[in-house]
Amino acid sequence: MLYPRKAEPALTPGLFMDPTAEYRGAPFWAWNTKLDKDELIRQIGIFEEMGIGGFHMHCRSGLQTDYLSKEFFDAVRACCGEAQKRGMFAYLYDEDRWPSGAAGGLVTKDKRYRQREYGGGWAYQRNLYGSRTDEGRLQVCAGQCGSGGNGCGLEPASRC
Repeated sequence: MLYPRKAEPALTPGLFMDPTAEYRGAPFWAWNTKLDKDELIRQIGIFEEMGIGGFHMHCRSGLQTDYLSKEFFDAVRACCGEAQKRGMFAYLYDEDRWPSGAAGGLVTKDKRYRQREYGGGWAYQRNLYGSRTDEGRLQVCAGQCGSGGNGCGLEPASRC
């Protein structure tokens, strides 16, 4: 069981005053630089000193270690091992930035797996980081509903 203390019949005053890791915070830990195992382990030590019960390893813009690479997973393993030694919880957030499900662009690299959205009277195809592309653009608005020249009163992607 991930949280064994929750099976106890009552929350004791001692546990309330000095909660174990499962009852402490576990913030998102932004990974936004080159991952260095020694630095990551140092930061985990600081988390422990702060009374944090765990952490979510969360890739953000600026990450200089290739997402899902061997080096990336070596860093994840080092952090999980350190958390275990310290009685903390380690969670790996399952994305690389935004949008959800893109795995840092690996999933949406193939055009067939890109999401479509409705925007400004046009259906746009999004590229791997969510910005609009002109390829596959389809006009979805019909009739006169404005004065934008395309029948919608809205401008095409080049002006968005």
